[in-house]
Amino acid sequence: MRASLLIVIAVLVLAIFIVYGLFVLLRSIFAFFAERKDVRQNQQLSAEYTERRRQRDKELAKRLENGCEHDFVDPMRIFPPGVCVHCGLAEKRPAGKCDHVWRRDPGGAPASRCEKCGEQFGSSAWS
Repeated sequence: MRASLLIVIAVLVLAIFIVYGLFVLLRSIFAFFAERKDVRQNQQLSAEYTERRRQRDKELAKRLENGCEHDFVDPMRIFPPGVCVHCGLAEKRPAGKCDHVWRRDPGGAPASRCEKCGEQFGSSAWS
């Protein structure tokens, strides 16, 4: 009687280990396929992002093709940093709605003003 009880307990413990092992195996298989799906989605999003970035870079390059020999260094600091001293366009498109076109502000102080929106840069903006 005692031997059969120990055999039953041993079989139950073995069955529990087998069921737990199957559970872990099935959970791992499910996690593997879920991870594969996420990797595929990430690759697709990455490809879309790269394409959008390439398209935006082309548009930005076209924006600067206006016949000007750009010079983005302003030793007098009349224009904001990264703005061409000849045509007034920024090297990189600024954040916001206005694609500023900077012109020298008439007056005694070295300053500039956007001809589209009127934003100021320089000493006249701080007075």
